[in-house]
Amino acid sequence: MRYNMPKMKKKNAIISRILILAAFMFMMLLLCGCRVRVSNNSEVLSTLEDDGGWLQETYQERRDELGIPVAKEPLINRDSGEDYDSEDYEDDEYYDEEDEEYYEEEDEEYDDEYDDEDEEDEDGETYSPARRTATERTLPQVRTPVQQQRTPIRRPATPVVVGVRVTFDLNADDAKCSTTGMTVRKGYTYGTLPVPTREGYDFKGWFTAKSGGKEVTSKTKVNDDKAHTLYAHWKKAEKKKYKVSFVKNVPEEDEDKVTLDKDEIKVEEGGKYGGLEKMPSPKWDKHKFEGWYTEADEGAGTKVKSSDKFSGTSDQTLYAHWSDDTLGWWNKRFEETANNIAPESKVIIALDEGDDHDKKLVDECKGKLAEEGETPEYIVKIIKNYSEESAKTTAEEVYNTVSAEKPGVKVIILSDEVHKGSDEQKLLYKMMLMDAIYGSFGSDLDSAAADLDATVFYPYVYSKDAGAEEPGIEEIDTEEQGTQGTEEPGVEVIDTENQGVEEISTVN
Repeated sequence: MRYNMPKMKKKNAIISRILILAAFMFMMLLLCGCRVRVSNNSEVLSTLEDDGGWLQETYQERRDELGIPVAKEPLINRDSGEDYDSEDYEDDEYYDEEDEEYYEEEDEEYDDEYDDEDEEDEDGETYSPARRTATERTLPQVRTPVQQQRTPIRRPATPVVVGVRVTFDLNADDAKCSTTGMTVRKGYTYGTLPVPTREGYDFKGWFTAKSGGKEVTSKTKVNDDKAHTLYAHWKKAEKKKYKVSFVKNVPEEDEDKVTLDKDEIKVEEGGKYGGLEKMPSPKWDKHKFEGWYTEADEGAGTKVKSSDKFSGTSDQTLYAHWSDDTLGWWNKRFEETANNIAPESKVIIALDEGDDHDKKLVDECKGKLAEEGETPEYIVKIIKNYSEESAKTTAEEVYNTVSAEKPGVKVIILSDEVHKGSDEQKLLYKMMLMDAIYGSFGSDLDSAAADLDATVFYPYVYSKDAGAEEPGIEEIDTEEQGTQGTEEPGVEVIDTENQGVEEISTVN
């Protein structure tokens, strides 16, 4: 077969230009058309990697159409994933990925007689077959690529769900909650629900009614498409109880002198100390109870009252604190004794030149001031600069003055310290006066004098009847006995046949 080489050369040149231009335009279209399609739910339907592989395949096929040799690359064993050795294939073989086959490259044969001869084409140009390029001699199999059709995945649109408003009713005025409501969706669960608090109560849960109803939890499905209210339900909290013990906190020898009605009580967690039981009130003669404290030492710890709240988490011990109250105790003793004297048993007493202070003294000692026309049993006179001699002289003068009108009357002389002295002295004078009239205290006078540690003068009592028994005629020798009065007090009675005077010695 003979070729018209000049004509073929020209024809091939035109075709090559057309093919190159077409390939360039096709490449541009491919580059412009390469894009990533995104579905409504933003999922990537295709990747640049896939498009790039397809583009490379198309580009290579166009190179084949233009006769550009294919570069040899190591073949991959698809079963094992390893490269084939070079001896596994020949140089004139190539692998077709689409057909997964190996092909041999074949060259068209030309008559040798024309290989070295020059011929002219239709235009008169000389053409030499020997100068044909490999592209002209090699006619590879051209395969038309099949573009993979990519269909985007379309998912159904999410339906629009309208929110449902839920309001929370605490069902109690003193309850607290972090929110007053929330929005939920029908067909979904309620989700996380708030947990309200209320002092003294435990939260039971949210319900569809104030009383009763159905309980709603975080896993409950919302079936109502309208706004609705959930109500908190409560139950009284069961508080833990603790024991509070009480200690007298006195010297061991005085333990028996302290009275304590109970030595322990029960208290609730967070409740008041006196909420369940009354706290005890101990008593100790001549001492004042200052309260219950958390520490035993004086001045230490915190004072605890029945109205205070118990904040502990275990049993507790409280200690009594005391202060000296000798004066207060004897005052109370005096008042109790005076109140035991019946009104009808009161002794009529007259004052010799007495003032309002003297009248008050007589009243406190439960004496009845003599009214006009009444005959008194005692006449009380208070003098300054009291001494045994001055008391005796004054008593005789008063008696001689009133004895004609008031026979049998007794005269009592007191020191003005009964009004001017210390509180301890005033109390002792009142006790001695009442004892001189009623005989109310007896030996308690010695104890009072020792406890109060005060220097006083016993009343001087003067009467007409010699040798008559008079109450409160005692003498305490403080030099030998001190203020304790451990020895029995001596009694000194001066019996004068003519004057009938009884003398009460002074207490220094």
